[in-house]
Amino acid sequence: MKEKMTNNWGLKLIAIASAILIWMVIMNTTDPVTKFTVSGIPIEFLNEENAIIENDMVYEVVGSRTVAVEVTTRTVDKGKITKDDFRATVDLNEIYGVTGNVKINVQMVGEDASLVWEWEQKSMYVHIKTENVISKTFTIEAVQEGQIEDGYVYRQCTLSSDTVTLRAPESQIAKVHSVKAIVDVSQSLNDEQVPVQLTYYDANGKELNISRLEIEADREMVDAHIVVQKTSPVSIDVVVKNKEKVADGYRYITYRISEQSISVIGSKQSVAGLDKIQIEMDATGADANVEKQIDLQEYLPENVTVAGGNTIVKVTLVIEPEGTLVLNVPVASIVLLHKNEEMKYALSGNDVVVEIFGLVSDWEGLKASDIKLSIDVSELEEGEYSLSPEIKNIDGLKLTVSEPVALKVELINPPTEEPTEESTAESDEESTEESTDGDSEQVSGTEADEEIGTEKRNGKRNS
Repeated sequence: MKEKMTNNWGLKLIAIASAILIWMVIMNTTDPVTKFTVSGIPIEFLNEENAIIENDMVYEVVGSRTVAVEVTTRTVDKGKITKDDFRATVDLNEIYGVTGNVKINVQMVGEDASLVWEWEQKSMYVHIKTENVISKTFTIEAVQEGQIEDGYVYRQCTLSSDTVTLRAPESQIAKVHSVKAIVDVSQSLNDEQVPVQLTYYDANGKELNISRLEIEADREMVDAHIVVQKTSPVSIDVVVKNKEKVADGYRYITYRISEQSISVIGSKQSVAGLDKIQIEMDATGADANVEKQIDLQEYLPENVTVAGGNTIVKVTLVIEPEGTLVLNVPVASIVLLHKNEEMKYALSGNDVVVEIFGLVSDWEGLKASDIKLSIDVSELEEGEYSLSPEIKNIDGLKLTVSEPVALKVELINPPTEEPTEESTAESDEESTEESTDGDSEQVSGTEADEEIGTEKRNGKRNS
């Protein structure tokens, strides 16, 4: 019997199987198998560089970026298994363009992988949405803000760059409608260059925060150069050199300029101290008017211009010839001043020759009747005199009398003596002679008046 028991291999196998079965029953009762879910396993996205970025795209995960698995293990080992024992990956090269679904690959990677009897992936795919990345250039609008100080008028604001280029997904770029550089001229006028932050607006004029929209800009700021117009005019002065060195027989008179002053535009620093422009002209050897077109831009500081854009002025140096006019003034036109009522005065001769020197334009048109001659006879006693008349000045002209005139002064009622027969006869003869001489002088004076004229001799004009 004993031998049958020890040599019966069948019974031995049954005993072993029974022992295992009993052990399993005992173990399942004391440490049973359990199923539980491990969630929050982060998904790694592979090949982002070559699949997305190099193709000028961005992607967005629609839904969760984690995955969960259901794990079967012993109850005693449940606490040892965590999400760190699993690795979930998505290969972006496998994006299917129509649906955007990509398979999630989950692997056991932890040291406690042997404790897991089995596991099942809860979700097999993740949905990915892709979008093209584009670049778009916007024009920057300079906007004035604030009140400019007195003495200046705001004209414009020039920027160091007129454009900014944005790079972002198409849907984000579409939100940007305009870009502005807002310049506070009340605070920034004294600076040559003012850094200004760019601001972005949607179609409704609402300001956008492009950093939140993940929009990249090739610049965040621009430098603003504020251009103003000075309200006070800038005078134009002409300095004429060598006025006395014009050609012989000519004289410099004045200058004429098409614009007496201009209004200038530029930065405040450039125009603040600009009160006048000085232009030089040379009259050396001039025998006629000298005209010159002057470009004022050559006399202005850099970055300063003329308001209105016309920088050309015309400057004329006025040069006139000099000459001599000769007029024959009747002796009868000489005015005797301060005459004595007890005296009578007689001028002899026909004409007084008067020479007039000066600018031709000043004496052209003068007549003998325009010349005023006079002699002061207040100190003259009875007798005969040779006198040069005084001439009333004419501005800008030099007048001279070439020869004196003869003047005879006599008492009107001289003392008388008792007449004798001989003296009475002589008196009658003298009276007859004086009457004859008077008639002759009257005729001569009339003829002289009719012969008054002008003539030119030796380069002079006679009249």
